[in-house]
Amino acid sequence: MVPTWIKGDYNYETKAIELFQTLGLIDRVHHLPSQLSGGERSRVATIRAIINKPCVLFADEPTGNLDKKNSLKLIDLLGQINRDFSQSIVLTTHDPDVASIGDKQYKLENGSLIL
Repeated sequence: MVPTWIKGDYNYETKAIELFQTLGLIDRVHHLPSQLSGGERSRVATIRAIINKPCVLFADEPTGNLDKKNSLKLIDLLGQINRDFSQSIVLTTHDPDVASIGDKQYKLENGSLIL
């Protein structure tokens, strides 16, 4: 949260709480990382990445450690961020369902980019 505070955005706590609620982590907000499951840590990492509103959000297998329910929540959140804030998201995945939400899709096959 320090980068958000340094930027002068002092509403970071409110934003973080909203994101924790959206991703179903509100009851874990005061837990240490060692007290979180792998999936919970992945969702917290996503919150850390999006709270500063980067120009481009890079997400490498963001649903890889999540169950189906939490994967859907995360994908819905990324879609909402893309629509509401016109934020570009570059996402890598092996899951065709996750890939299908993108406006553009590229495929790597045998080390070559397929357009």
